[in-house]
Amino acid sequence: AANNIARAILKYAAGGSVRLGGLICNERQTDRELDLAEALAAKLNSKLIHFVPRDNIVQHAELRKMTVIQYAPDSQQAAEYRTLAQRIHDNSGKGTIP
Repeated sequence: AANNIARAILKYAAGGSVRLGGLICNERQTDRELDLAEALAAKLNSKLIHFVPRDNIVQHAELRKMTVIQYAPDSQQAAEYRTLAQRIHDNSGKGTIP
């Protein structure tokens, strides 16, 4: 998905203010996943904004038609999402052209 998004940004960047703010990696628990995500971000002239760990609490919340923050606001996963939101906010205006 990141490659397709990067291509679209590259296509429209010259005519406007479209930029790539960075990558967010949702953990799939595969070998060297973090290393690969960081390498892809560097290749795209960007950075890894956040690595979101996998947690079964996400599925528990989804079954109840709730967000993790609604379902388990004090959980580690909820804290990860808050950190992600803050990092996205702090990165505003710092996008690049891949």
